[in-house]
Amino acid sequence: MRQAPSWRDRVRAVRLPGVTPLNLLIAGALIVLVVTGSVLVARSFAPDRSVHLISAPGGAPPTPPADLAALAPEDFVLSPDALRALDADAARRFNQAIPFSSLPIVGAKPFIMTPDDIVQYSRALDCLTAAVYYEAASEAGPGQAAVAQVVLNRMRHPAYPGTVCGVVFEGADRPTGCQFSFTCDGAMDRAPSALGWARAKAVASAALNGAVAVEVGMATHYHTDWVAPYWAERLVKMKQIGAHIFYRWTGSWGLPRAFVKTHSGVEPIVAKMASVDRAVSQQFLAKT
Repeated sequence: MRQAPSWRDRVRAVRLPGVTPLNLLIAGALIVLVVTGSVLVARSFAPDRSVHLISAPGGAPPTPPADLAALAPEDFVLSPDALRALDADAARRFNQAIPFSSLPIVGAKPFIMTPDDIVQYSRALDCLTAAVYYEAASEAGPGQAAVAQVVLNRMRHPAYPGTVCGVVFEGADRPTGCQFSFTCDGAMDRAPSALGWARAKAVASAALNGAVAVEVGMATHYHTDWVAPYWAERLVKMKQIGAHIFYRWTGSWGLPRAFVKTHSGVEPIVAKMASVDRAVSQQFLAKT
């Protein structure tokens, strides 16, 4: 009886034109390269694990991911009162030891708050003027503009209120934890100088009408160089202008794609602004 051919004999019997062992080897290598390349491309387009914004359906503005709610407030709204117990000279040495980032500084988009609703515009202008004056009255123009830019950057960021006054006076009703120290340390009890207020108002007005302090990019934090906050090492150290050192968030939250919020439309009434407004008005009337 004739023995049936083995599987090896069947394979040898199949002769495809142009197929040689060398061709098979080359084809196998190409398949490996294609598969490896596909994996690398897929990984490069995969979302990162850091906090980032997810586009909402229907073209709505991006909203924070669900896991944002699991973060503690101090994870994204860093308290300005959390300072190391260092004197001014030691704080300066500490700050100098933290290197500035070599990452590029990307300027914010211009923000324009049209004065269609003069009440909302006036409130925003007064609050931003107060921030510029009480935080940076002794600074030159670029230093004041940088402070105004931080306020507007925060207003556009999901970690902060969606109005100018809401950002400036966040936490002002607490003895500690206010985001801008002048709103809770008694500084507003001192009437501003007419000249200084006018100068700060000009800077604030420019910021609300499209002026951008490109030097600080997407900065959301700053402090004077004679204090050393515990949070300084957790952020991206970007630039020093005058006595202030400016920082942005790390990862996705510090990039332009995170700053997508629009103005909420209604500026809150801030009771603490009433005494400042009266003092400024009295100085103006005294000169007329």
